[in-house]
Amino acid sequence: MVRFTPSGAFDPTFGTNGLAALNLCFGISEGFNDVQQGPNGTIVLSGWKAPNGIYSADMAVARLLNDGSADASFGTSGVATYVLPNNAYGFARRAIVEAGGEVNVCIVSQQPAPMEALVGVARMEPDGSLDPSFGTNGVTLTDLNGALTREVPNDMIIDDQGRSVVVGFIGDNNTESVFVARYGANSSSAVLDISAVEGVRAYPNPFHDQLSLLIPGNLKSSYQLMDLKGRILLSGYGPTIATTSLAAGPYLIRVATEDQQRTLRIVKE
Repeated sequence: MVRFTPSGAFDPTFGTNGLAALNLCFGISEGFNDVQQGPNGTIVLSGWKAPNGIYSADMAVARLLNDGSADASFGTSGVATYVLPNNAYGFARRAIVEAGGEVNVCIVSQQPAPMEALVGVARMEPDGSLDPSFGTNGVTLTDLNGALTREVPNDMIIDDQGRSVVVGFIGDNNTESVFVARYGANSSSAVLDISAVEGVRAYPNPFHDQLSLLIPGNLKSSYQLMDLKGRILLSGYGPTIATTSLAAGPYLIRVATEDQQRTLRIVKE
């Protein structure tokens, strides 16, 4: 991590000549997705550590002191980790630090086989241990849609009632939708509310001689079916597309409705 002075120079009081380095796992993959200011000038970073490659990733949260050194009072040598159940790998996407030093972390978890994605929230005490009063032993994981293989939280806030509000997207190879999930302040059953903005879907995918479009709200739509270089091969209106003239292989389809435009990757077999 690098800290600059207001003039843009490296801050010599931080780390070594402005650079603070933290080795999470002495492995082959580690990183952070978010950085937040904590109390008393501390710095909280959230991400992952994966000593045996990305498919072994565990959620990791680190805390640095104001001078860039690891905060020994947090976790183990400044790093707190959470090992996800059932051999799943996971990442901390966003952290919110409360005035007392408690850390709320937004998690994405991926189960490798069968492929299943989960979204969740973890709550940590000021010393980096999980808060047992929240969820199950400090963590709540939720399958927002079991049929979809991607559930990715992008941001989180804490509302005025202490509830965690998470926003992100859910989807698969055919469609993506925005979700908003709200968790109780001491949630043991996880999500109180979930809403989603439905997106355009192309099916079946892979397809053969015909491709269909599912348009939310049955809105009027137009499409342009392109090769991977962006050259338009088919275009028109309506939910059904005859594709007998196309050779087998990957394509892109751009679908425009009255309120959105989406580009999807499709494959002809």
